[in-house]
Amino acid sequence: MRQKATMSLCPILRKLSVGGILFAVALPTLESSMSEPDVSAEIYQPETVLDAERFPDAAWAEKLKAGDSAGAIRVFVEELRKGASRIEPRESIPSIRKRWFGVGINEVGGMNLDADAVVDLRYGGAYGIEHQFEDEIDWHYDASEGRTNEWTWQLNRHLHWINLADAYRETGDAKYAEAWERELRSWLAQCRRPEDSGNYAGSPWRTLDTGIRAGSSWPYAFEVFRQSPHVTDEALWLLVCAQREQALHLMASTTGGNWKIMESNGLGHAGMMFPELRGAREFAETAIERVQEEIDRQFYPDGTHQEFAPHYAAAGCIANFYALARIAEKNDFTLPESFWDDLVVMTSALGRIADPEGVAPGVHNSPPIDIVDLYRDLAASTGHSTLKERPWLSEEPDLVPWGGYAVLRRADRYAIFDAGPRGTSHFHDDDLQFFSYAYGRHFAIDPASPQYTNEPISRHLRSSAAHNVVLMDGKLHAPAEEIRRPQEPMPITFVNAGDVVAAGAKRELRLVDQAGTTFHHERIVLDIEGLGWLILDRMTPPANQEHSWEWLWNLDVDSVSLNDDSAVASHEGGPELFIQAAGDRPFSLKVSQGEKEPEIRGWLARGQERTYTPIPCLRIISEPAAGEVALFTLKVPSPAGETAGISIQTTEFRDGEWNVVLGGPEQPAYRIHFSGGNRVEHAEVFRGEERVAAISMDAH
Repeated sequence: MRQKATMSLCPILRKLSVGGILFAVALPTLESSMSEPDVSAEIYQPETVLDAERFPDAAWAEKLKAGDSAGAIRVFVEELRKGASRIEPRESIPSIRKRWFGVGINEVGGMNLDADAVVDLRYGGAYGIEHQFEDEIDWHYDASEGRTNEWTWQLNRHLHWINLADAYRETGDAKYAEAWERELRSWLAQCRRPEDSGNYAGSPWRTLDTGIRAGSSWPYAFEVFRQSPHVTDEALWLLVCAQREQALHLMASTTGGNWKIMESNGLGHAGMMFPELRGAREFAETAIERVQEEIDRQFYPDGTHQEFAPHYAAAGCIANFYALARIAEKNDFTLPESFWDDLVVMTSALGRIADPEGVAPGVHNSPPIDIVDLYRDLAASTGHSTLKERPWLSEEPDLVPWGGYAVLRRADRYAIFDAGPRGTSHFHDDDLQFFSYAYGRHFAIDPASPQYTNEPISRHLRSSAAHNVVLMDGKLHAPAEEIRRPQEPMPITFVNAGDVVAAGAKRELRLVDQAGTTFHHERIVLDIEGLGWLILDRMTPPANQEHSWEWLWNLDVDSVSLNDDSAVASHEGGPELFIQAAGDRPFSLKVSQGEKEPEIRGWLARGQERTYTPIPCLRIISEPAAGEVALFTLKVPSPAGETAGISIQTTEFRDGEWNVVLGGPEQPAYRIHFSGGNRVEHAEVFRGEERVAAISMDAH
């Protein structure tokens, strides 16, 4: 492991001789007794960097053979400037993400990377935390003062180079090109390649950030600035040499999950953009091999990603797969035969769970993500008939088995019952949650992705207390390792009986800080045509102990009004949702919104900035008692100007049977009968005297 040394904020200029050419490179003064050698000039020597054996006829190779290193660099850079583009700008990661999602990679997370501000060394980094550097950037600086490691890491992704490049392309103003070159030289001086992985706080060489630089911001900036008269030949040569250094780092250190996919994209771009580099072909072939391995490892047969966070699947994985595939095709590298088919399956999985607007839900550490343009672009690129369909516009229910999503669709509404695995990372404790949408607006929602900090509200939004689940004694659910990466689909009942669609699952849940304490939660959801959703929750606690229970419904609405056993969640001037509960023991209703004491309740992470926004959290809280608990929850949506015309009339709870009657002045009576033992085995639904569904629920 390399020795780390404290870097002075006032670097000195040294002359670095590269094949006879002198480069002014700012090298940091070491203020540590640790021994650490200076940056070696060897990494900038053309004999080390360029592979003349593979390109014997190149003009620069002729110069090298003749011993003219300076001439070789000069000719090589001239070819960079005058030659064809090394990437297709439309198929670069910044362009892809802007085209697919309407937001560039340099516009997420609250960053304000205005090009003129960057010229003035003012940076609005992760989560909108701003900092003004004085004479030079300190690439190890943490403007968040310990709040989050992301500020330093994301500064070293150089996403603001995209803004500098765009501003230069639009205006031709030399200040943007000069700012870019100044930053390149500054970064190279302060941030030499480490001997270890760099995966720790404050490191400019974390492998994820290295992959993002090498595969997005550096290629994008290079393609804009390579022809600029305001950028020196030396800067272009330094970038090429440094791109090789990044590839060497990614060859030596790699991780897993979506990180490895972004690392591989960066590795592939280094090798394919600059085939003249020593090791370039190995970089490219290794990248393709790693990506195919990760597709096979990380994606389930139904196309869901092992993290179950749609944003990471789309923007982190699919976008990087696509960019790597495009540059591979441009450079005549052979992709695995299944590559494009795999990409279609992954994309269709997102479409299958998207709401009627084409937005995949913000589950786990994922903000909601619009996938309409992703679908359109890949359909045009691949010609695949699957992507010409629009599953989010369908009125047919669907089961995404490995993801554990029961998707309930009707002409006027949509809901998801999420009985899937926790996921390998970015997971939230959301076991058996339910979220809903009707008449063009969301109601019960997932709290989406919090900021990556260790603040109490950030931890809360990842916990069960922020999701539409049930808590025992107010205690949080503990992560269940056995359902993070299952080897088969999670057990879930899913039956489409036309007028009634049923979904159900049962889980054993552990409690945080309660070693060995578990309870069982069984949740059954019925989607009934012309009515809404009926949910039966059965809670089985440890024997001979009294417990209280708390049902949570996080509602992205303007207001919630309460009655004794019911609530109305309303969008101002829009649709509303009638919610009524009926159980086998007394309970009370409460709304919490934006609360931090005595416990955190009623928050949502909103937008690209992940701003913490208060929302109503409807809490149904039972009185303590021993034994199994059952609760019916009726949810009836209605369009603007109308109210629900049906409610729970009677309930019956007895051993092995759970019955509820629903009725209203203008509605026929519905009678729903559930039966079973340790789990619900059968459900029957009657409308008046007509039995409209008889469902066997034997899959969970």
